[in-house]
This record gives sequence, structure tokens and C-alpha cells, in this order.
Amino acid sequence: MEGQQSPHTGTSEPTFAVPYAPPVTHSPELAQFVNREAENRVTADISTRLPKVEHPADVKAVVGVLLDTQDDDTVRHEAANLLRRSGYAGLTDDLLKILNNPNEKERFRSFVVQHLWSQAEKAAPAERVKITDVLHVSLADRHTAVRREALLALVRMKDPQGFETALKWLDDPSPEMDALRDLCVRVVREQNLREHLPRVRQLLRSPNDDVKRQAMVTVGDWGDQGSRPALEEAAKSDKPLVKSAATAALKHLDAAKAKAPAAP
Repeated sequence: MEGQQSPHTGTSEPTFAVPYAPPVTHSPELAQFVNREAENRVTADISTRLPKVEHPADVKAVVGVLLDTQDDDTVRHEAANLLRRSGYAGLTDDLLKILNNPNEKERFRSFVVQHLWSQAEKAAPAERVKITDVLHVSLADRHTAVRREALLALVRMKDPQGFETALKWLDDPSPEMDALRDLCVRVVREQNLREHLPRVRQLLRSPNDDVKRQAMVTVGDWGDQGSRPALEEAAKSDKPLVKSAATAALKHLDAAKAKAPAAP
């Protein structure tokens, strides 16, 4: 067992892990939720069962769950929701603390970015600027899931850097960008940026199935008859999701062709 050297004797003194103890709550209804050793902590009715927390001890207990890297991601996610419903003023700062914690894993850090976007919706101007700045930085995060959520948040906020980044990633030929490119195609489609149709057509044959399917949805929605050969090819795929996306896009093309005015 590793020990800690005594400053007086120069010998090693044993150190012991502190046993887990559930946070103390004022409200009995909250006790199960904040106890990471309990079962059924998150239920379908959690927002009505625990609409908000008010007592300082209860707020502290829920914040403890949110910050606990050893707790379950889903429970921590609901802790953030509960604190937001409760009007907890320190939520944004705590979320930033989590995002900057090197011990946090990718999945929950991506959840945190989602929560930051939710915070931005009703944030005061200074807080919104703080969140936006963090989202900008997160576009270059070490975790792909965080980068994706940051881009999505910025686009939803109609932030220029979000749109610029989506177009940059869309055109970047690097194979590693395929983990992000499907989201960029979605942004182009939702913003109806049809000037990027040539690039979307190229992506109909992407080696990444997620990118390929998003491209298929886009050309189908846009009624692009020039994409028909690639879609007919994909409709014969042995991959069910690719085949389904291609078949659905072809139906859109057929519908668009039927509505088109006859040539004079």
C-alpha cells in the first residue's frame, strides 16, 4: 500500500480511501436520487417527482451529484436538468468546471455542451457571451462528440462561426472529418444552402455511411434529379440503413418529378 511520508519521522504513513457516504438531504424525496448506490434513481416521471430543489442542503446535494465523476452519466444529466428547473445560479460555472476537468469522459462532456446551449437560451448577455466563447473553443476540442455538440449549439444560436465551421468541415477532404461531416450536411440542408449541392452529390458515395445517408436525405429533399444514378446504386446496397435512405430519397425524387411542369 502506498503511504505518505511523515514530515517528523521520515517514515511512510498509510493512507486510506474515504468510504462513500450519500449526501444529506432536507427533502426525503430527494434522498434516493442523490445516493449513487441506490437503484431506480431516474424514472420517467422524474420532472414531476422532483420538479425543483429549494433548501440549501438539497441544492448542495444535487450539485454534488452533477460534479461526481464516479456517478452515472444519465443521473448527472438529470441533476443538471433539476438544477436548471430550480433556477440554480451557479449552473453555468459548474458546467464549465466539468468541461475543463481532465478526468471527465467524452460522453458526459458532450452532455455538458448540450446543457450549456440550454443555459444560453435564457442567459443574461454577459453569461451568454461566456458560453458562446466556450463553444467557439470547443470546436477544436480533443473529443469528437464535444466538437459535434458545440457546432450544433452554435448553429442553433445562429452564430456566424458555427456556420463558417460547418462549411469548412464539409469541404475538408481529410478522412478524419467524416466523424463530423454528416452533421455539416445536415446544417447545409436545414439552412437550404443549395449552392453546396455539388459537394453533397460527391458525398453520396462517401465511405462513411452516416455521411452518405445525410447526403441522400438532402438530395431527396431538394429533388435533385442529377443524384438519381448514385441513389439507384445505393438502393441495391446490402446495408439496410443505406438501402432504406436511398429508397426514401428516390421516392422524393419521383414525387418532385411528378409535380414538375411539363416541358414546352
